[in-house]
Amino acid sequence: MERATPTVYTSISCNGRHVYHMEFDKYRPGFMIFTCNCALMTSNGTTSYIIAGSVTEKGYKEGVGTSARFENIYEFTQISKKNVVVVDYHNHCLRLIDRSSNSTTVFAGQCTYGGHKDGRQGQFERPEALLVDKRNESQLIIAGYGYKTLRTLDIQTRVMGTFTKMSYSMNHLTQDWKGDLYTTNRYAVFKITYDTKILTLISGSPDTRGYNDASLLDSMFGYPRELLFIGRDTLLVVDGDNSQLRLIDLKEDRVTTLISTSGHLQSPDSLLIANAREFYVGAAYNILKFECKYC
Repeated sequence: MERATPTVYTSISCNGRHVYHMEFDKYRPGFMIFTCNCALMTSNGTTSYIIAGSVTEKGYKEGVGTSARFENIYEFTQISKKNVVVVDYHNHCLRLIDRSSNSTTVFAGQCTYGGHKDGRQGQFERPEALLVDKRNESQLIIAGYGYKTLRTLDIQTRVMGTFTKMSYSMNHLTQDWKGDLYTTNRYAVFKITYDTKILTLISGSPDTRGYNDASLLDSMFGYPRELLFIGRDTLLVVDGDNSQLRLIDLKEDRVTTLISTSGHLQSPDSLLIANAREFYVGAAYNILKFECKYC
């Protein structure tokens, strides 16, 4: 295990909720953009600003800056320098934030009305994660709690489709260099082969919580959350309930613990890779910066 001493990138109170996702800010260089309960925020490590929403007040309201209201922003993606699409989980929709004005509009779904419907007037049921598809950059792929499906959304036409149906609900997404999808669910990590849509258990056990460094299928997790590739065959995964960062080596068939965040961050959620040595981990009150020779 790497004995890394983190530094605080920024301290933030998200009203008891966690920083579920982080990205480097395309609109404001030198800043990081991140979720904070019902708000989307940006920070340079010392000063933080609300882009849209409120840390303390939930709801549904289109508006500008702090006048807008969301119900739990879990993830987002910057589809351009100017535009951010956020997942508004309990409002069952995707919202667009225009960074030039910090104004919000509905991007897809029917806000406050959950369901499963494809097409231009489609519906989501508790969407949770999204990414721009590496194999087709004109579309988003969206995962969520409802109906156990991965959805697609054409960024230009806003037409919604179904990528594949699954046996489990998924809560985070990433893609490898080929475009195959990797996702987390409760206590396990899965792969979805892009072309065949086949779902394969990669690591952990879908129904059993635990903590065990072992071969891929003998390993155990306590609610794996955000995951990112740090090499062609290596995933870094935030193991939230165990307060660990775990390495999944697909080539060597092994799961190992890289860093324990216990004592620094309890129940970490989000992960952001800066460069070959630096990465960030977010939880409820802090975003910490780590240096690691393996990353």
